[in-house]
Amino acid sequence: MKDLPSPWFYAVLLIWLAVVMGVAYFVQPTVAVQLLALSLVVTAVVRATCGPRVVPHVRARWFDVLCLIVLAVVLAYLAPWGLTRAL
Repeated sequence: MKDLPSPWFYAVLLIWLAVVMGVAYFVQPTVAVQLLALSLVVTAVVRATCGPRVVPHVRARWFDVLCLIVLAVVLAYLAPWGLTRAL
C-alpha cells in the first residue's frame, strides 16, 4: 500500500481519459490517439525520473518505460488509420 501513488494521480488520469474521449467524439479519433500516445510518452518520462509514489509501477523501471514507449510508438504509427472504414 505504501508504494501506491496518491489518489490525485488516479483522479487526474480519469479526467485526462475523459478529455481524450471527448476529443475523439467531438474533434477526430486520430487526434485522440495521438494525444493518448503523447500521454504515454509523458508517463514514461515521469516513470523514468520519479519514484514509485508518483506513477504506478508494474515491473522494473526500465521495463515499464520500454513498454510505455513501444506502445506510444505503435499508437502514433497507427493513428492515421483511425478513420479508415472496416472491410
